[in-house]
Amino acid sequence: MLKISVNINLCVRCLVISNPHFRMFLRNKSSIAAGGTADALDGFVDNLMITKVNKWRSRRKIVQCDTFKKSISDCDVQLEEPILITHSTVDECIMKNFNSPKLTSILRNCLDKKLCPSKDLLLKLAQNFANVGNAEYIDVLISLHKVGHQIELNELEVYRILRAEAMWRSGESSEKSLNILWEIYKEQPALRRYVRSSLRVLISEVVLNRGEASLIQAKNFVLQIASPPYEDYLPLSYFWARCILSDCYADHQLAAELAEECKERELFKRALGSRIHSVIGEALSRHQIDAIHRLLETFLKLSMDNCSQHVLEKLFDYKYLLADVEGCDAVLEACSALGLDVGYTRRKELEKLRANKSSKFSFYHQKKEQKQKSDLKYKQVPKFKLKL
Repeated sequence: MLKISVNINLCVRCLVISNPHFRMFLRNKSSIAAGGTADALDGFVDNLMITKVNKWRSRRKIVQCDTFKKSISDCDVQLEEPILITHSTVDECIMKNFNSPKLTSILRNCLDKKLCPSKDLLLKLAQNFANVGNAEYIDVLISLHKVGHQIELNELEVYRILRAEAMWRSGESSEKSLNILWEIYKEQPALRRYVRSSLRVLISEVVLNRGEASLIQAKNFVLQIASPPYEDYLPLSYFWARCILSDCYADHQLAAELAEECKERELFKRALGSRIHSVIGEALSRHQIDAIHRLLETFLKLSMDNCSQHVLEKLFDYKYLLADVEGCDAVLEACSALGLDVGYTRRKELEKLRANKSSKFSFYHQKKEQKQKSDLKYKQVPKFKLKL
């Protein structure tokens, strides 16, 4: 059987988390290392399941965007039949052809005739063009907005944010996209939440697609926002969370470096605490127990006891749902070593689970013995008396 050894060196209050039952050991005032074994088949099945889930999620996302991509695949598509567009029917016409290859020609036609759709529809179109990486037609939408509406500064900056997203996704220039976002972040405090939302999506795509240059640029950008005078640690917490959840060892090291660099900053700890629920939920939904281990290790190093206890509670619940008594016991041992507690209710539920498993085990053995006895009866050769 293949043996997998995991060695983790931690500080005084840190744990070593090694095997699939989450066995932990604690030694005071010394660095520690522990090795554990795991079933190779279980690891293979888990990795295969995660790969399949990610594959179908990405395929579903591609299918959702595929229809809209077809509508802008050819910017020079000419209308086979002229469509009558008026001020009263422009919104209806665009919505009717929203997923049609005719959409781009209709927008050009509207610009030539100075027919402007509603603001909400223009923003919806801009978001879709940003998702598929088409910055050219976002410029067309800006021109349409100026034709029919008095464009305000905030509205123009929103279009610029979406245009930066489109440039990033098209591969035109990630550095230029970040410069646009940085300029808007500095000059428009009211739109900083919008910039954060855009960064969260872009950071996820960077970590997923493994673009090293873009990854470094994104890291420098979030560190710049986290520096005085802004001290906005939310984008940095997004970046840290994606690195924690990544399957790449280099990303794990990067997350550890960020935590070490900012460990004395209270605002950074608050930002990490605000992300704990979403990170734990995503990790457990994907059965990424290693990510939970990394998360707990980080909180222990940062002396965030409340967050550490929350991680252990959620891990206990996960093991309990799987009826993993040994895993639950390991979590309780870790809590005792760290001076934490998962609560009286969870302990009582574990005792019930242990009793149920023992009763099922004894019932199974009784049935097995009965079956063996019945099999022996069938195997016995009957004795016949020969009559002469």
